[in-house]
Amino acid sequence: MDFYITTKFVEKDEIYSRPEEDFGYDYENDNRVETIGDVYWNYTESGLVNIDLIIQRLEELKQKGSNYVGCKWHSDHGEMELYGFNINKSSQSEIDEYLEGIKTKERKKKEAEIKLLEDKVKNLKKSLV
Repeated sequence: MDFYITTKFVEKDEIYSRPEEDFGYDYENDNRVETIGDVYWNYTESGLVNIDLIIQRLEELKQKGSNYVGCKWHSDHGEMELYGFNINKSSQSEIDEYLEGIKTKERKKKEAEIKLLEDKVKNLKKSLV
């Protein structure tokens, strides 16, 4: 027996995050950022996002109906993309509608193939004359 889940995309959100900017780093007035202590890229391939900010954004996605989230990190510009989804076990009506859609698609494909074959037979018969 097959098991079905229904997935609905809710929303995409983006978090631009650079810790140095949170603490007042100014690109125009400060020369560079020097990290003292543990360097985060020794621990993670992605950048860092403020915990309070990501929790806030996750809560917003949750309020809009998301119960799962996908994340993507853009290392070239310090941005995290969040993709909110609502995923649940499919209802019987959703399963029935999905299966009927598959049948309809298959039927249309076969009808198109039949039409092509009928046209081919028609053209072959004409060529016999």
